[in-house]
Amino acid sequence: MTAQPTAPTDGPSADSVIESFRTPPSDSRPMMRWWWFGPDVERGELARELRAMRDAGIGGVEVAFVYPLSRVEHPFLSPESLDDVAFAARTARELGLRFDLTLGSGWSYGGPHIASDTAARTLRWDVRDIGMDALDLGTESAHPDDVVVAVFVAEGTVHDRPGAFAQVPVREGRVHVGSGRGPRQLAIAWSSPTGQQVKRAASGAEGPVLDHYSAAATAAHLAAVADPLLDAVPAELVGSVFCDSLEVYDANWTPRLPAEFLARRGHDPIPDLWRLRFDAPGSAEFRAEYYTTLGELYEENFLDVVRGWAGRRGVRFRVQSYGAPPARLGSYGHADLVEGEGWGWRGIPQTRWASSAAHHLGRSVVSAETWTWVHSPSFRATPLDLKGEAHEHFLLGINQLIGHGWPYSAPDAAGLGWFFYASGALDDRNAWWPAMPALTEYLARLSALLRQGSPVRDVLLYLPSSDVYPRLGPEKGGNLDLWRTLRAHIGDEIPAAIRDAGFDFDLVDDDALDILSNSASIGAASARTASIGENTAIVLPFATDLPERTRRALRAAEAAGALVVSVVPAGSELAGDDPERSRPEAAAETVVAPDELATVLRLGRSPDLVLDPPAPQVGFVHRAIGDGHAYLLANTGPEPVSFVAHPRELRNGWQLWRPENGRVTGSGEAGTPPRVRLEAYQAVVIATDGIRGQDWLAGHENSGTDAGESVRRTPHDTAAPSSESSPLSTGWRVRYDDRVDVDPVELPHDWRADRPGFSGSATYDIAFDAETLWPGGVPHRVELDLGDAVPEAPGDGRALPGASYHAGVKPPVCDVATVELNGRACGTLFAPPYAVDVTDALQPGLNVLRVTVSNSTAAALTDPEVRASVDELVARSRELYGMRFVMQDLDAAGEGLRSGLVSVPRLRWSAGD
Repeated sequence: MTAQPTAPTDGPSADSVIESFRTPPSDSRPMMRWWWFGPDVERGELARELRAMRDAGIGGVEVAFVYPLSRVEHPFLSPESLDDVAFAARTARELGLRFDLTLGSGWSYGGPHIASDTAARTLRWDVRDIGMDALDLGTESAHPDDVVVAVFVAEGTVHDRPGAFAQVPVREGRVHVGSGRGPRQLAIAWSSPTGQQVKRAASGAEGPVLDHYSAAATAAHLAAVADPLLDAVPAELVGSVFCDSLEVYDANWTPRLPAEFLARRGHDPIPDLWRLRFDAPGSAEFRAEYYTTLGELYEENFLDVVRGWAGRRGVRFRVQSYGAPPARLGSYGHADLVEGEGWGWRGIPQTRWASSAAHHLGRSVVSAETWTWVHSPSFRATPLDLKGEAHEHFLLGINQLIGHGWPYSAPDAAGLGWFFYASGALDDRNAWWPAMPALTEYLARLSALLRQGSPVRDVLLYLPSSDVYPRLGPEKGGNLDLWRTLRAHIGDEIPAAIRDAGFDFDLVDDDALDILSNSASIGAASARTASIGENTAIVLPFATDLPERTRRALRAAEAAGALVVSVVPAGSELAGDDPERSRPEAAAETVVAPDELATVLRLGRSPDLVLDPPAPQVGFVHRAIGDGHAYLLANTGPEPVSFVAHPRELRNGWQLWRPENGRVTGSGEAGTPPRVRLEAYQAVVIATDGIRGQDWLAGHENSGTDAGESVRRTPHDTAAPSSESSPLSTGWRVRYDDRVDVDPVELPHDWRADRPGFSGSATYDIAFDAETLWPGGVPHRVELDLGDAVPEAPGDGRALPGASYHAGVKPPVCDVATVELNGRACGTLFAPPYAVDVTDALQPGLNVLRVTVSNSTAAALTDPEVRASVDELVARSRELYGMRFVMQDLDAAGEGLRSGLVSVPRLRWSAGD
């Protein structure tokens, strides 16, 4: 996709795009990570859970083998456990579900087959003061697998800033340090096993994490783990094989590194190894070379080896390529399928890292591990939480959701059963599960749309790796995570400014920029990949060390019409009041402070989308589809917002498409841009030009109001229509699904006051007389309005960990309401606006309204007996298998929790009816 405004191109027809939106294909449905504890599973329960997933609109599973919660009779990779995997794969195929396999247990890859020579290793430094006298040392270590790599000596003490270190030779296991002129520092670099064990390992999968820089270590793992799995499950039953989080802590050494470094960089690294630990002229350059080499070894000796194996076995390889080892953006090119994780559409989570790589690589589908830690603890998340976080992933360029996750649970387990130590627990034990089919259809609809055509991202945000490589590694108090270090270097203000300016962006590193600039210079641009043109802006965030090839690429980009902007710290002498002043010798880019960036990006360039008035909480993602365009707009905040939307790619006309039901709810010509109102966490699609479907519109335009459209809240008009309403204040009764009694109740009603540990459903009913309400006859359009979602005030609920998403509103119903009038189902409500059309179910005279409310299953965790069963399960696991996990946040399960119909519903109708 070119970064400049696009001309009409061949592509899918309007009818095919609309049909895909109305009836999304099965492969766009969200999948679930399926945790198998032990592995101790029963085939009857495996089949039941797969059927439950299918019935809820889930499209597939990713099997993850994790720690035991019971005594395991058939450990990981035993013949019996492999037969269970094969059974699950066959059953998934019969049910039309995708079936993916993690090539290992827990994370990262490793296990009992990894020996000391294939385990992850780190450089361990022994630095101490020595005196003037000569010194003889042995190189024995208390740990048998420690090996001395190099010994160095420098003048001065450990409290001084040393000059250059001199290497001291090691001969026959001994080190002789000659006499000196004064106090000195001795630095010994040892190669030591990290000692890291596979996290959350299943029974039989315990062992060290492998050396991700060693092809032999990777091959050993594939032979021990991957081959048995694919021998048991035919390749045609496997959607992909998967590598989860790269969390190989402090692994910055491999025995072949000296030889590989010499071959790639042209000099022996050993004499300069001290530069990893000490700052001196040339240390930054050496660290950049060192960690670049580690990244290359990871790509060639881990990713390439796994991908090659997968290709030979006839399956695709999917990976989350960020973390440690120091994976680069381009590392994704060494796998078949790209995956990220993390929300935060105005920043640079791993999801943005992944979607940028997918765009550069021309990959049409990019997935994300979604709902990790969502509204912790387990079972606390609601459908509104899931919807809100999913929007964040869509805005970051994701179009395949893989939920975290679905815990297998033994059918005879006590209490709530088995669930993962970290949220979410997204299975049919949730009391709100009746809402799941509507939610998954909604998410599938958006996923399918966001696979059409190509992404439009005008801004390239440069990753200044040369500036951050010197800060990598445990020697400098950092880590090996290049993505994390780059994100900290860039900060949040710059990506937020790009979004506020009305643009979307891709991350770009030196390699990708080099390729893009060459494409620009020769006019070669793929329809599926990014390219550089007159509307492109390249942003250099706090970049002080640009490689020469990058400078050449920037000059080529400018020649193709791109704007190059260098962002420097506020107050820098290079920034000033003149936003168009150029810095010399740096490809003549414009120099600005962070708070000037949004203004500069708009100079001479048309924003992709302008909202009037501005609405920073509304994000967008844009796809160019044939000779039309689709803009997904999502309100990511807790308050309603109204605006006029001005899409850049609007020449002929527009339609508004509703993700809740696939309907068109408004249309107009180019001269009259759409007026939009979005409730909290609501989304809408603006379809322009060639993908509008007039015939389809005429046959399906909504003539009434449904769960997504309200008499007083229309998604396409900021002017609220005049309406009348009547509260249903008195006469309510309630019956809990575990009781037969029907009791009178006053609204608002939070049943946690009387039944704090009850998790389930309660049906509220009321009778009303239509003739009393409307003596002149029933209006032509009536809705039931349960009330407003109120933004949380400071102090509401509790503070959640930074990675734990939750929707910041207090809804009028906690948490899902299914509405029935006179025995006729009207709809299920779980997100704003909490209103549903009841017109067709109304009858003259007496009407009976039933609202069945389902709450959060986290309420059960506040029941002392249920909590005791969880604690007993954890204690039993530790007694049998040690401490492999710690349950998260269970004590907070009830904080801020509400259950029931916590507002007074109203019947609402248009004035004048």
